[in-house]
Amino acid sequence: MTHGSRAGQSLAVGLAVGVLPASVATAAIGSTEQVVVGRDGSSSRAAVSDDGRYVVFDSQASNLVVGDTNGRLDVFVHDRENATTERVSVSTSGVQGNDSSLRADVSADGRYVVFESSASNLVARDTNGSTDIFVHDREQGTTERVSLAGDGAQADSSSFAPAISADGRHVVFESFATNLVADDGNENLDVFVHDRQTGTTERVSVAADGGEGDSASFDAGISDDGRYVVFESFARLFAGDGNGTGDVVLRDTRAGGVDATPPVWPTVPDQVVDATGAHGGRLAFDPAVTDDIDTDPVVTCTPSFRPRSHLFDTVRPGAVFSIGRTPVRCWATDSAGNTSSVAFTVTVRGAGRQVADLAERIDRLPAETALGLRRQVVDVRRLLRQGELAKAYGRLAELRSAVASAEFG
Repeated sequence: MTHGSRAGQSLAVGLAVGVLPASVATAAIGSTEQVVVGRDGSSSRAAVSDDGRYVVFDSQASNLVVGDTNGRLDVFVHDRENATTERVSVSTSGVQGNDSSLRADVSADGRYVVFESSASNLVARDTNGSTDIFVHDREQGTTERVSLAGDGAQADSSSFAPAISADGRHVVFESFATNLVADDGNENLDVFVHDRQTGTTERVSVAADGGEGDSASFDAGISDDGRYVVFESFARLFAGDGNGTGDVVLRDTRAGGVDATPPVWPTVPDQVVDATGAHGGRLAFDPAVTDDIDTDPVVTCTPSFRPRSHLFDTVRPGAVFSIGRTPVRCWATDSAGNTSSVAFTVTVRGAGRQVADLAERIDRLPAETALGLRRQVVDVRRLLRQGELAKAYGRLAELRSAVASAEFG
């Protein structure tokens, strides 16, 4: 479940003195290699990225990076391709932790590293005096604390043993804290999931009806997409649990948790359509919005329109827009009330612009073919000047078809 368990070959984390071979990135299948050498301290508790390039571990060694003077357990990432090692249990400004950091896990691509730490200087306003869970973004160089309540309050007790989803969005951990969610009164070790995108924290070591566990839950792992959480528990979380021993429990956060994720819009480009009459043009727009849980979120779209315009109040497939530019915003709402939106512009080209474009295309045709089509252009322009718009748009449609036939005939 966690990325730390997905090693395709054996990786020994520096327990002996030696020189790291240059060929570590091309180790043979079934081989064993030493990825890190610590001359003055042991290294342990490793995890590896999906492609095997990045190995994360904690170590007492002080010689793996320059400036390691805190005398504490730190978390490191070793890049097997470039044969480099970096310390990630540091603050965003690069300050080393003033206490130990350990038990790390890594996202699928090696970008995000999660770990527990007793250090109080990795983020600002860390005053709870407890072990917390942190995520370091190796790409941005930032460190954030994730063992927080949904309102940002720091935990009132310690948190341990984190794991992270493949994309780095969801972090699962165990905690003695009682203020990470409302109504936590069991005074037991519980399992929580923090969503780094929405900032929400959910307790998952609960019964199907949301009831609290009556004993401890711990040692959690999380699926790649963050949906499933598995953990060990001595609590009676399901009917018929009378064995009086620890059980392995799987929690589907979508089936039993709170949906806090809004629908997702694809990139919607600006739309351009041709007017088919004086009233404007018809837009065939079908918004392909998706949602993690709902198969059909409710979509509403509203143009900004003037009185007596020819715009519908709601954009839908086949809606008609007036000639010119119209800004549009669409909202998608799922059954949990989560909403997201997208904005784009609809441009309807009038007859004059369409005729000009057709005239340019006619100029590229053979002379004998272009002659008759140019007469049709003159006829459409005459009708437009005379205000005979219905006839003009009818002749325009005929001209468009004739030009297309000439181009491909």
